[in-house]
Amino acid sequence: MIFIDLSGFKAINDLFGHATGDQVLKVAGTRLMSALRQYDEVGRFGGDEFLVVCPRVETALMSLDIAKRLASSLTQPMKSTSDVIKLRASVGVAWSSTNIDADTLIAQADHAMYESKRNGSSSVALFTPS
Repeated sequence: MIFIDLSGFKAINDLFGHATGDQVLKVAGTRLMSALRQYDEVGRFGGDEFLVVCPRVETALMSLDIAKRLASSLTQPMKSTSDVIKLRASVGVAWSSTNIDADTLIAQADHAMYESKRNGSSSVALFTPS
């Protein structure tokens, strides 16, 4: 499970307006979809957050590689009608080798995303139980 939060999205809405904010969300979604493997799924979780479900991931390292590819897909600047916008994201990853319910996995990925925010924008963090 990969939890993605677009960094600075409120500032984009405030500076450029909600129409540009909507355009940013569409571009982010398209970029994420283009970076997915064939059996992964991405959806907007709310606001400026996206959730990616990644089945068939054998190791935590593999999940980090997928997350880094997704994060990288968002780093290219985006041209809006009025300016060039640099996209950034905080990315959290939860991976388990055992069966775990979806709500717990999402909560773990969300926790890791906040760790990513603390480490600096455009970083990727893996959930580790404390």
